[in-house]
Amino acid sequence: MSNQQMRKRLAALSFSEKVKILEKLRDRSLALASSGLRGKAERGYNDGTSRKSGSELPKVFVDFQNSDQHGRVRLNCVGTVEDLNRLGIALREGTPLLLSCLEMEGDGIATYSTEEHVWVARVDWEKIRSLPGNE
Repeated sequence: MSNQQMRKRLAALSFSEKVKILEKLRDRSLALASSGLRGKAERGYNDGTSRKSGSELPKVFVDFQNSDQHGRVRLNCVGTVEDLNRLGIALREGTPLLLSCLEMEGDGIATYSTEEHVWVARVDWEKIRSLPGNE
C-alpha cells in the first residue's frame, strides 16, 4: 500500500478508531522497549550510537501547540508516529529527539505521561529555534 493510499485510509477512520490505533502503537512501543528486542542500542536507537544534540538527534515532526498542562509536547500526531516508525525508534524514558515543525525546532526528551497514557517530550521552550526563512 502506498503512503498516499495509507493516508486516505487513515483520514477515513473515525476519531475513536484513530485513538485505538495510537493506543496499539503505544502498547507495541512499550512492549518492545521492555522486552529488549531492540538489543542493547543506547537511548532507543537501532544502531547503538549515542546522539546528544542538534542535528545528531533523530528528527521527528511534532505539533508544538499539542502540549499538555505541564508544557510537554505530545508525541501522538500521525506525522510523529510515522517518523518514529520510519526511523525505527522505540520510545523509552530519556530518549533524546529533535522536535520539528514547519517553522521551528528544538531538542526534547521523551517521557511517558501516566496521566494521559501517551508519550510526551520535555522541551526547553527558551531554546526553541526558528528554522531558516521563518525568522
